[in-house]
Amino acid sequence: DARKLGFGSSFERVVYLESHDEERYLRELDQAGFSTEESVRRDVTALAITLTAPGVAMVYAGEEFGESAPKVVGPNPLHWQNLDKNVFRDLHRDFLALTALRTRHPALRTEDVVFQTNAVPENAVVYERRAPGAGVVVAVNFGRETQAVPVALASTGSWANVLETNQPAI
Repeated sequence: DARKLGFGSSFERVVYLESHDEERYLRELDQAGFSTEESVRRDVTALAITLTAPGVAMVYAGEEFGESAPKVVGPNPLHWQNLDKNVFRDLHRDFLALTALRTRHPALRTEDVVFQTNAVPENAVVYERRAPGAGVVVAVNFGRETQAVPVALASTGSWANVLETNQPAI
């Protein structure tokens, strides 16, 4: 709740992972020894949270297709050739699906967020953004191991996994 942090509403804050003040996330993961595939999975997770959290979402240039070059004082050209690699093309595809969801789904225009806590394992979080007659549920496993994360869905309506279909469920 952004109001607990001194904001008048959630839409007075900016939600982001990277900016001109931080090193690129994929670069940090690479330096920490994560494989490219795991780094991209973690980046998709971060983008999913950024693009479904209440507030103004900011995605730093190149984050959407795996830019990981070090930031330097001076020119920092984007490496569009990343899109020639399947792993980064898939990252970009997931980014486009999440962006379409963010811009089209009515639940992502509200401040309503409900966290599910029943039986959610350690290193996981499940939350729902709500609007009248509509909702977006986000389930995230922050751990490195695969684990089952229970997700409570409304019994009415249809649900789709946006990152599996790459189509916003609207």
